[in-house]
Amino acid sequence: MEAISNKLVIIGNGFDLAHKFKTSYNDFILWYLNEFIKNRNHSDEILNAEGCGDANFENNEVRGIDSIKDFQEKYIGRGLIKIKSNFFNQLIREHEAYNWVDIEKEYYSSIVDIYEKIMLNPNSVSGRSVRCNIKLLRTSARCLI
Repeated sequence: MEAISNKLVIIGNGFDLAHKFKTSYNDFILWYLNEFIKNRNHSDEILNAEGCGDANFENNEVRGIDSIKDFQEKYIGRGLIKIKSNFFNQLIREHEAYNWVDIEKEYYSSIVDIYEKIMLNPNSVSGRSVRCNIKLLRTSARCLI
């Protein structure tokens, strides 16, 4: 009699990308940026377009974007949108430098930086600063989910 065994097959990110699903972090960031632009959300926890107004978007013929570089040129470069989140700004800078970003590494580095500031020199970090950093991490985590 043959033994029956269960087999677990783990399919990682490569499977969905090989089948042309838009599931990379880059795709997620582009989706978020396009939703921000499309919905004219003038401020959220990550981006701010207050003071620009819809007229500025239309007059500059700024529409959806196809790349993060496109976003930087059309929106950041023209001063139409400002990045409020230091974490998101770091992701954009990393993407600009390498045309790719390791979000997990950047997130981990942010957590380690905050931990080191608190644990290695607790007298230099005010309670307000700690709360702001924790809020930033929570905001960043929500963006990754």
